[in-house]
Amino acid sequence: MRTQIKNKVKIIFLIIICSFFTISSIHAITKYFTSQRTEQIKLMNENEFPVFNVARTGGNNNDKTLIPLSIPNFNKQKYDHAIIINHKATLNSNGMDLSTTPLLLKVAFKYDTHSTFNDPEKYFLVGSEVDNNSYDETKRPQMKLDSSGVGTLKIEIKVQQKDFITAKNPKLDLICDYELVDSNGKAYGAGSQTIKNAITNIA
Repeated sequence: MRTQIKNKVKIIFLIIICSFFTISSIHAITKYFTSQRTEQIKLMNENEFPVFNVARTGGNNNDKTLIPLSIPNFNKQKYDHAIIINHKATLNSNGMDLSTTPLLLKVAFKYDTHSTFNDPEKYFLVGSEVDNNSYDETKRPQMKLDSSGVGTLKIEIKVQQKDFITAKNPKLDLICDYELVDSNGKAYGAGSQTIKNAITNIA
């Protein structure tokens, strides 16, 4: 009887020892085939991202009324055959390296008549210059950054009226869309701004 008990104790002891070595071996193998590293990821805060904006720097649309080219101007202090608006587009890189990225300025114009008359394209001529050069869709001007990472482009917009508008109390807003695009004319997503300028018109 005692022999049987001793044998059982030995068997249990052997099982415990074998289990211990088996678990230790499995743990050792697992540890041998696994590894862990911690890598730091650099993040950008909002103040480090480039900022693009367009500001009005001058113009006569606030104090002159646009008149058609077909009539004489009897009061040049109050009326004009051409409305001139000046804007300045500024890009601040905020330290981001943009040297390998072409940044071209795309300019587009739209009209808002506030439903006072239709087909404004028939009545108005709109032209623009960027840094004293006529704006050309096929050769968009490049926003070049200086040594401090800031680039500027000066835009002059000229609006003329070809003929009278028969509607009573016509209203017109010229909507100027500015966008930085790549060499294929594709937008970068963020970085566009719409500037809206009111132009007074007479019928």
